[in-house]
Amino acid sequence: MTSRRSAEATMDPIYLFQVRVVYMKDEGCRDVYYYDDSEGALWDISPEKFEEMSEDEREEFFENNSSIDEDRLISEGYLDFYWRTEDVWLTRSEAEGYGVSKSYNYGEKNVNWRVWCDNAKGALKLLLREHDPSPENWIIEDVKKESVTKCNGLKEEPVKG
Repeated sequence: MTSRRSAEATMDPIYLFQVRVVYMKDEGCRDVYYYDDSEGALWDISPEKFEEMSEDEREEFFENNSSIDEDRLISEGYLDFYWRTEDVWLTRSEAEGYGVSKSYNYGEKNVNWRVWCDNAKGALKLLLREHDPSPENWIIEDVKKESVTKCNGLKEEPVKG
């Protein structure tokens, strides 16, 4: 039987399904680039220059240009992002399968979403070990202890080992 953690260099792994959240770090970008309220997008033209354009020139500008890429604005320091955890999974394949199956909502893997492996801690770690009790999945110092704390509902009881 293959261990749930055999492909990871992490003890007691859990898999976090995370979504990239982009936010405006510096409002100063609206002084440098034209901001279109209706689309919520920045365009590579100064607000002053855009205001000087005729209606026809503006239409032509929008037809021939696209809004500024988020990554460019991040590199210029106007935007930033963080990873928000939306779900927790027991296996990487489950988490990645979920993201791929919901790509219409989450976008592209490793750009708009990712799966991040982390160590389970506390009662969750004990619960996972209870369901995968093979000693090769445990941390050696836990095996050496005279007693192991076992999660029993909301209270913890020492277990003779």
